[in-house]
Amino acid sequence: MKKSTIFFRYYCIMFMAMVFISSCQKEIEKTIVESPLIQPPIPEWVPEFISKEFDISKGLNWAMKNGTTIRIPANALMGMDSSSLNGKAILKFRDYHDAVDIFLSGIPMVYQNSKGEPGNMETAGMFEIRAEVNGKNALLKNGKTIKVDLVSRVGSKGYNSYFLNEKKRNWEFLSKNKARVNSKKTEQKKLVNELKPEMVFPLGRKYFALDYRILLDEYFHNDYRKFNDALFQEKLEKYGLSWLDATSKDGVEYNGKKQPASLMVWKKISDEKIPSWVKNSDCSFRKKGGNRYILRIHKKGQNYFTDLEVELVMPVNYLFRLPPEEWAKDYQTAFTKFKKEEKRLAVMSDFFRALPAKQFGIYNYDRIMKEEEAILMVADFNFGKTFDKNVSQPAIYYIPGSERAVVKYPQYQWNDFPLMPEKGGMFFSLLPDNKIAVFKRKDYGRLNFEKIRTMEKPTHEFNMVLNGKDISSGEELKEFLLERS
Repeated sequence: MKKSTIFFRYYCIMFMAMVFISSCQKEIEKTIVESPLIQPPIPEWVPEFISKEFDISKGLNWAMKNGTTIRIPANALMGMDSSSLNGKAILKFRDYHDAVDIFLSGIPMVYQNSKGEPGNMETAGMFEIRAEVNGKNALLKNGKTIKVDLVSRVGSKGYNSYFLNEKKRNWEFLSKNKARVNSKKTEQKKLVNELKPEMVFPLGRKYFALDYRILLDEYFHNDYRKFNDALFQEKLEKYGLSWLDATSKDGVEYNGKKQPASLMVWKKISDEKIPSWVKNSDCSFRKKGGNRYILRIHKKGQNYFTDLEVELVMPVNYLFRLPPEEWAKDYQTAFTKFKKEEKRLAVMSDFFRALPAKQFGIYNYDRIMKEEEAILMVADFNFGKTFDKNVSQPAIYYIPGSERAVVKYPQYQWNDFPLMPEKGGMFFSLLPDNKIAVFKRKDYGRLNFEKIRTMEKPTHEFNMVLNGKDISSGEELKEFLLERS
């Protein structure tokens, strides 16, 4: 066989081998690139999107119950092939505000600065926004901007806005971000205070009058032909009004006019108890401010007394103008309205943070956690049980006192573990079958950080406590981990 033929075959084989190796390498690279960037630890616990249908040609102005607003301009959507879209679209949105939200989302929270230095993010609010048309993902046209006003629990400075580039697998800095006060919450607080009933009904044990005989006179208007002691006391019980069987000659101010203190309904403000010897005592009133007075109960013929802080509620005859049933009805109506507005206030945040979104995806208002003070140590975590030797120990997650960050520490980092010296921190770990083990705040706060810092090679074993009951949802996990204990 000629040498040229041999060489030709050799080169063909080498070329095919190189093509095969290159193809394999590309497949490996493709596999690596396509591995999920976002990996929720418990996918079924990830909060669902909330959705809103809108007409693409008209755009969307969406004000959510919690105060977040989203504004999409008209004709802002296009298909994945850049074609214009018409008709109806579905906007999908969800937000994240605390450590458990972040943990369950599986969204990476590490940022590399321009020098390539990594840092863990502490959020002031994060959101994910997507759009679909006919079940397919839609894009935002070039030059179009979605205005998002996200509610935030954080008003402090030093936060920036970021976009998660899922192709490049990193966070991109957008701009510095400043919070503004939620004026609607300020207005809502004022409304709730105005709607709060001034008194409960029936009145309850804190409410009282002075003299039972005065009550009789006021109720029956001195017409004793109608008098029935048993029925009257039953009526007073329905009002919830008690009495001291004490007297006073003092006058007090009500609506700018001087009136006898004995004709008033009073509410006890201070914690001191009304003395058992109050019957037949003398009472005097000294104005403290507003409708509040210092009531001095002085035992007749004795040289001792008790002082109580009390509040003037209303004249006794005002109370008797309506039967107890009417008072109860009016109170219930007012209380129901008050609770409704109070509930609305509870979901409102103190601040807003604005962001112009130029594409769909995940956005974050963050700052980099300050970890310079961390104490490097050898950490061991005792779960009270052993795991398969062929499998790594469960990862440890750290939640700082702010509860707005979560940092993951796999077992290979435990020999160079950064312990943050703050009293409000805690650790937790996700065990098989979604069991949760914790090193609680109260235990974390008892650590002697200064002593650990002075040790040449600090080591510590953290005893993780297994949760006693099963946790079956993200809300239950949040309640368990973020309880202040």
